[in-house]
Amino acid sequence: MKKVFSLVCSVCLLSFCLAADYTINNASQALSVSELQQGVLMENAVNIKTPGYRAVKIVSYSDRNSAEKIVRKVNNFSPGPLVLTNRLLDLAIEGLGFFALSDGNGRTYLTRDGRFQVNSDLQVVSVAGGFMLLDESGAPISLANGADMKVDNKGYVYNSDGSVIARIKVVNVTDYNKLRSVNNVVFYLEIEDSELMYASDDFIVRQGNYETSNVDYTKLMVDLADKSQYTANTQMIQTRLKMLDSLNGIVNQN
Repeated sequence: MKKVFSLVCSVCLLSFCLAADYTINNASQALSVSELQQGVLMENAVNIKTPGYRAVKIVSYSDRNSAEKIVRKVNNFSPGPLVLTNRLLDLAIEGLGFFALSDGNGRTYLTRDGRFQVNSDLQVVSVAGGFMLLDESGAPISLANGADMKVDNKGYVYNSDGSVIARIKVVNVTDYNKLRSVNNVVFYLEIEDSELMYASDDFIVRQGNYETSNVDYTKLMVDLADKSQYTANTQMIQTRLKMLDSLNGIVNQN
């Protein structure tokens, strides 16, 4: 009778283990997503005042072929508020598009961070990273005296005598999902996706301003305070493991 009871318990334990493993696996996946989400929220919090920063969020979906759950980070490309500085080399884009930058190695980078300065070669470069600001032809823009620079609302750059030096290259892309992030401020397209980039004309350039982070502070605080889903998944895993230990103890006693 004792052997029969032990056999029954073993079968029950096996069935329960299978069910519990499935539950724990699902809870662990949800917990992993929650942990990623918490990391993203903290990343957004740290960069809430970073110029040009595009907020990050976690999205998950099921692969149609394998039914596997895919989790990835994506950026929110909605515009952020402008900060007035009256500094001539601070520029902001109202509307669609990005400033086109170059690192000198042939790749075009895109950003909404319009804080610039003049380097030792008199080229206009980004304050963050030192990327060269490009004109419509794809060449770096150079200034003899940055203090005398004037930029109109369509991106034309003038020197002190009123002559046009260049027009700033403002570009957009047809599919933001194809943009790859350097630091959630500067982005680029893979070579095979370069045809998705086009010259934008639906914009206004504001000189003496820069665009700050687009993180929604109120929503961020609410999301950071909401740990209920994370806590629930943690408790589910702990409860299931305790039940497994208890049932395993009963079998061992018999």
